[in-house]
Formats: sequence, structure tokens, C-alpha cells
Amino acid sequence: MPTGEYFKYAEFIRSHITRTVFAVGVSQFLIDGAFVTIENLSQLLKLPTLEHRGDNTVFLEWEQYLEGMIDVGQELARLAKNCVILDNFGLVGRIHKFISTLNYGFSGMNFKNDSLRREIRFSEVRRTSN
Repeated sequence: MPTGEYFKYAEFIRSHITRTVFAVGVSQFLIDGAFVTIENLSQLLKLPTLEHRGDNTVFLEWEQYLEGMIDVGQELARLAKNCVILDNFGLVGRIHKFISTLNYGFSGMNFKNDSLRREIRFSEVRRTSN
């Protein structure tokens, strides 16, 4: 990547990193029921975070991490419906705890008018319409 041109190409890789965060987040929950943190993702994907990046390296942005975790919550909510149908109430309880923790974390943030706020509102509208 040419020197000083990270943000020229950043939008091209943004969705790929967000989907990767989603995939790792769902996998981590299904394996051991744990949250994947941005530090864990940074190590696993070998992508530095904003605080540790060099001048021209691709890095894991907080916004990408948070958008991916929103998608994890949405997918687990869909999974919970199927678990109820299959009488797997233990997994439903774990999903409830995970989503409650995720919701608590997001409730303490001030998004102003950025894309995450719009994403959260859109997901709430989608959830209430189902």
C-alpha cells in the first residue's frame, strides 16, 4: 500500500474485516460460549489495532469490531429461535446472557451520528418486525 494512502483503500477491506469479526465471534461463542475481544481478534488475525499499527498497515478498527459483534448478536438471536423449537433451553440461556452482556456494553456508548448508530437502529427495527 502506498505511503499515506491507507484510507484511500480502507473502504475496500472494511466489509471483509467486519465479516471476519462476525465469523470469529460466532465461532468463539459456539466453541466455548465466550466473547471474542478486540485484542484476541488482533492476535488471531495478525492485524494490529489502531493503537499498535504502523504507518501503512491494515489494522482492526473499533468500528469494524463493533459492527461484527452486532451481527453476532443478530445471528445468535436467530439461533435462539431454533433452539426453542428443538427444546435446547440451555443454549438459549447462554445466548440470552451473551446478548444481554453485548447490549449492556453498547448501552454505555455514545455514538452520535455515525454508522454504528444507524446499524443498531436498523437491527432493532428488523428484530421488532419479525
